[in-house]
Amino acid sequence: MRVSPGWVETEAAVGLANRLAAEAGTDYEGGKQIIMKSLGGIPLGRPAKPQEVADLIAFVVSPRAGAITGTEYVIDGGTVRPRERYVGRSPTRASAGNSPISSR
Repeated sequence: MRVSPGWVETEAAVGLANRLAAEAGTDYEGGKQIIMKSLGGIPLGRPAKPQEVADLIAFVVSPRAGAITGTEYVIDGGTVRPRERYVGRSPTRASAGNSPISSR
């Protein structure tokens, strides 16, 4: 199991945003926008908060997640978009019975 955070608003990230803001002649929010733009945008509109990442990790190591195996949790506000589930096929064709696991 893997937890893959994107940009997290840590103290270091705040420092970077402030430095970029000062260089660009803007405020902290402007510095955050510079970073988000450099990442290709964050659909959520903000970086993850450290507590959000910690809460996810606390869940996946808890007994409540005991049956969850072999997955990756991307916690990035939507920065990384999932790849097409059915490579070379449209989801419509796959759901219409052309999936490799459909009954014959």
